[in-house]
Amino acid sequence: MLAEIVGRFSPLPVSYAGQGEAVVRGHVYFASPDLHLTVVAPGVLVLSEGEKVHFSRPAADVLFHSAASVFGSRVIGVVMTGGDADGAEGLQMVKAAGGLCVVQHPATATNPDMPSNALLINHADYVVPLDEMATLLTRLVEGL
Repeated sequence: MLAEIVGRFSPLPVSYAGQGEAVVRGHVYFASPDLHLTVVAPGVLVLSEGEKVHFSRPAADVLFHSAASVFGSRVIGVVMTGGDADGAEGLQMVKAAGGLCVVQHPATATNPDMPSNALLINHADYVVPLDEMATLLTRLVEGL
């Protein structure tokens, strides 16, 4: 239900990624439960049952690494509430590729581990409370 919930608060279209689906600019994609989501050239989404990363599948690090490789500076990596350190290493790849890094302010996260760990090893471009996330992402996407 994550895509449906996020979709209620975002003017951007939001959905679960489909196997082999082409990436569309300004669209928000979520991985299906228990499947990694990767982006392969030329912007095609692939779902897989690969090994867990940071005890997670899907793992943000897997997605961020692949998206940064394919889209470079046109990627916006977002880390929000969650346990462990997933997403932190992937944001480094996004940043190295020239993309933007957005982290939910840990004080507004149900579980602050992921955003806190992301902030420990990254210099996020934006750190925002949850209630400002959709507005920020819309503004950033419109500027790309």
